[in-house]
Amino acid sequence: MPPTDPAPFLAAVIGASAGLVAIIGGLLVNRFIGLDSEQQGAQRILDDAISRRGLVKQRADQTAKALRDFEAHDFLDDDDVFDGIAQGKIKAAAIRPLGAPTDLTDDELQPYLDDLVAEYARVRATIDTRFPSAEDGSVDDWKDRLDAWDEYFRERFEPEASAWPALWEHAYVDVIKERLHDARHHERELRHADMASQGGHVGDPPVKTPYDPSADPAQPDKDEAGGGIFGSHYLLTTPSPAVRNFRPSDVHERIRLKEANARAQQQLEDVDHEVLRLRQDRDRIVRPDSQIWVALGVLSYPTVVGIALPAITLSQGPTAFTPWIRCQALLFVSVLLVLLGYMVYLAGRLHRRGRTASHDPVNGAAPTNRAS
Repeated sequence: MPPTDPAPFLAAVIGASAGLVAIIGGLLVNRFIGLDSEQQGAQRILDDAISRRGLVKQRADQTAKALRDFEAHDFLDDDDVFDGIAQGKIKAAAIRPLGAPTDLTDDELQPYLDDLVAEYARVRATIDTRFPSAEDGSVDDWKDRLDAWDEYFRERFEPEASAWPALWEHAYVDVIKERLHDARHHERELRHADMASQGGHVGDPPVKTPYDPSADPAQPDKDEAGGGIFGSHYLLTTPSPAVRNFRPSDVHERIRLKEANARAQQQLEDVDHEVLRLRQDRDRIVRPDSQIWVALGVLSYPTVVGIALPAITLSQGPTAFTPWIRCQALLFVSVLLVLLGYMVYLAGRLHRRGRTASHDPVNGAAPTNRAS
């Protein structure tokens, strides 16, 4: 005769289900703890990579700036560029045709040009204050000074002019040319006044023409030789900076800077890829995969079917095996089948992973896999 009290059966179902839930729950809790540790570890690695990227970015910016500084100085250190600045050309687009070819854009070149324009004005003003007025020297005196840059450079300007020696020389020549221009006019005025004092016919007083920095003061003006007041462009006694400053070391320095910049940019690109990969790895850990949700479903099923429903039924004080209690017995069997099916699924999944890894053409061996 079948037992009429279902309480022991329901208690056994609840106990067995509780044991299964405890085992599965423990595994899931362990997995969640592992996920949290992996997240923290992945975040630390990502933070380290981001910090390293900051250092690499700083070095890349420094090497790029060093190359720009070199290219800009190489382009601007030219007599034709200095001439253009002296004539009021202060835009990169206007200066570009005067210098050697450069990879710098107008926007990149303009800040350096602005600094050079300001430096040229300062240098010229400095040199101008260190020479007497044009009336304090003869035309021949000022002509002699045109070729005396080396002497004045050593005696008066060497410490200050070490950064831009060609700029200082150009400004020096420009100042002396202006003094020579004014001295010639002063001598014409003196001759005119002397002839007038002797009662001769001298005509109108000489008119002072504006100083032109592109004029050649080595040529006589129209009052002295009947020709135009300005001739060809004045040439320095030394070669132009483009020739004078050309050294094999400059070529080697440019090559060194370009190679250093290329290496730094490549390192920055590599660390950018690394940061992107690490961020993706971190995000994959932060977002649980489908296996976590499957495991939660497997845990929820015995909790509801094997614990909650029998407990509710038991609390009602059943006295006989009703169809509902028999249905719960079948549901408990389904719990066991679900757990067994899940274990078979995990075993098959691990087997497929191992087989795929064993045929990896790169590694040639299966890495260690962990179950989700």
